[in-house]
Amino acid sequence: MGLHISKDKLDILVERSGALFIYAATIVKYLTSGGQRASSRLEKVLDVKGSPDKIQTQMLDELYTQILSDSLDSLSPEEKDQSIKVIHTSVMTGRPVSCQIIADLLGYELQDVKATISELQSVLYTDGPEEAIYTFHASFAD
Repeated sequence: MGLHISKDKLDILVERSGALFIYAATIVKYLTSGGQRASSRLEKVLDVKGSPDKIQTQMLDELYTQILSDSLDSLSPEEKDQSIKVIHTSVMTGRPVSCQIIADLLGYELQDVKATISELQSVLYTDGPEEAIYTFHASFAD
């Protein structure tokens, strides 16, 4: 059973995506990784108020903010702080770094770093035997 999106809602998403494929791709990853929460995630994305004068990159920034909020708001204060540090360190290294290196740098358990990346799989992913952390698009670092 998949997520059903009405034509009206799909038209809104297409309009917001404009020429930015990464916006559409990020929404798809965000919704499909939501499992039972996919419908509520769709409504949250649609609730982001866009205006005609808003440039598309601002809409992408708002989508990233929504994804981060969803991921972090359900965590305890300690987990939230830890996840923010994992995200920050992963992005600020300027190149893909393994989950193990991030764990070592921050003094965290490897499983906690992997949990953060897993919770943010619509914007971050790991690849290769060393599980290097990548962003799906360079704009996420902005």
